[in-house]
Amino acid sequence: MQTGFRKNLDAGKTEFEITADNASYPPSISGIQNGITAYVLNQMKWSDEKHNISLSVTGSSNAFDFNIVYSDINHIWDNGTIIKRGYLY
Repeated sequence: MQTGFRKNLDAGKTEFEITADNASYPPSISGIQNGITAYVLNQMKWSDEKHNISLSVTGSSNAFDFNIVYSDINHIWDNGTIIKRGYLY
């Protein structure tokens, strides 16, 4: 799942589906596993170099559905002091 997930994020997609590795298991097992995995993914904080990523994942017995919202990362700069060559400016 990692490769497909990263590929979709790198492409800037906002909706995509990834087939689950356990799709051959009975739905009573894979549905529970994928539901737990989706819950954990929803609890994590996501970002890349340019964006905070709001992630919404649902898991079924054979796939994960992703909905993504990208927001720009705003850098907050402090009012620090610059020191150059040992002198305080």
